[in-house]
Amino acid sequence: MRILFHISELDIGGAESMLFMLATGLAERGHEVEVACLTGNGAVGNWLEKAGIPVHYLNARKSWPPSLLLPLRKVIRNFKPEVLHNFLFHANMVGRFVGWVTGVPAVICAVRVEDVERSFRLWVDGATHWMMHRQTCVSESARRFTHEKSSIPMEKLIAIPNAIDLSKFENLESGKLRRELDLDTDAPILLTVGRLSKQKGVQYLLRAMPEVLSEISNTRLALVGAGEDEESLKALARELGIQEAVRFLGWHAEIPEFLKDADLFVLPSLWEGMPNVILEAMASGVPSVATEVGGTPELVSDGETGVLVPPADSDALARNIIFLLQDRELRIRMGQNALERARSHFSPEQMIARNERLYAELVHTGS
Repeated sequence: MRILFHISELDIGGAESMLFMLATGLAERGHEVEVACLTGNGAVGNWLEKAGIPVHYLNARKSWPPSLLLPLRKVIRNFKPEVLHNFLFHANMVGRFVGWVTGVPAVICAVRVEDVERSFRLWVDGATHWMMHRQTCVSESARRFTHEKSSIPMEKLIAIPNAIDLSKFENLESGKLRRELDLDTDAPILLTVGRLSKQKGVQYLLRAMPEVLSEISNTRLALVGAGEDEESLKALARELGIQEAVRFLGWHAEIPEFLKDADLFVLPSLWEGMPNVILEAMASGVPSVATEVGGTPELVSDGETGVLVPPADSDALARNIIFLLQDRELRIRMGQNALERARSHFSPEQMIARNERLYAELVHTGS
């Protein structure tokens, strides 16, 4: 099949990483694959080009609506794809319209997150769903959410979870995160990764830390990421008197290496789709304490591979962090269970095959 992927941007992120895995995997299976990016180049675009995947940078200007449509239309007319799979909101909207106008046999969009704060986007998604053939969702939870909030028929929504390449987490040396934190002791390390924004609920983790430190005083919390809430979160850490135990590390690409040193991965999100960072922790054999939101319970098996807690509940976070830090054998057992679950349920081969079957079904049946 000729398959065109279309995405809003190609900076490093969850959707971008899944697109890279999917595009390269399908190319290896013999399909003709190209990628169109609504904006300009990013790191993932470089990865794709190095892997031999042609990438078209459309450089659309939001101030002039036709500029969002015409470049993609040109790519489609030249490449003549049988499948157009769009990722992220703006590419979803542009792609479904241009795909419909140009008569692409299979127009597919993708839902990556349960966007509880942008009801207008959900309304637009529902109002224009007739232009697409299917919409992939990263979890069953995201599928139900999309149906309930946008009224897209369930039969148009397909749950295909993310995947994780376990080979990237093998044979890594430990010590990188401890050096970053300037720790020469065996102090327990909590790690969280994500954008420092309201969605990720980091303030509730910071508010849990005084109780954690009262029980295990040498605990250290490493936050990897940046975002609009960074300064207010740093101020909160100072207000709580925990600034010496908390390090804001900014963005880093070495998440697999950092996870080698983590005793627990913590994700206090208020809403999610299916968080790739949980999959990365699972691939590293690190148990998670995570909030029971979105598709996270489809990754974390409560009591087996980690612990689930209610969102916006600092007390629950603190209790369960303390509980697991005090039981090393349980942490090791949960981490081993998490690794096995990643291997058996979330392999790249499974994710690629599910998408491939969807494409073939739509191309061959025309509906």
